Amino acid sequence: MFVLLINIIKNSAESIGSGGQITIRTSTTPLMLEIADNGKGIASRHVEHIFDKFYRVPSGDRHDVRGYGLGLYYARQVVERHGGNISASSSEGKGTTITIKLPHNGE
Repeated sequence: MFVLLINIIKNSAESIGSGGQITIRTSTTPLMLEIADNGKGIASRHVEHIFDKFYRVPSGDRHDVRGYGLGLYYARQVVERHGGNISASSSEGKGTTITIKLPHNGE
């Protein structure tokens, strides 16, 4: 689970560049983790695909950020195998929020 969080935070950091902000919020009822950034955001037509295997948000004919489009796919796999749900919301020019909800087993 730790690697999953590092991946999401790394994606946010790449999105905001210098001077941006990442906010991490947690809740225990329900068990939830929210990672929000004030970066460039993602167009709504791409948000629904960011957890797909090999999907990379198009940025013209160049890729400023390296990667294979696997990080968020793997994040979804890990969260779902723990019985949880991962989702994203984003607004171009305003930033992106990744929300992870996990079942609470009462312990």
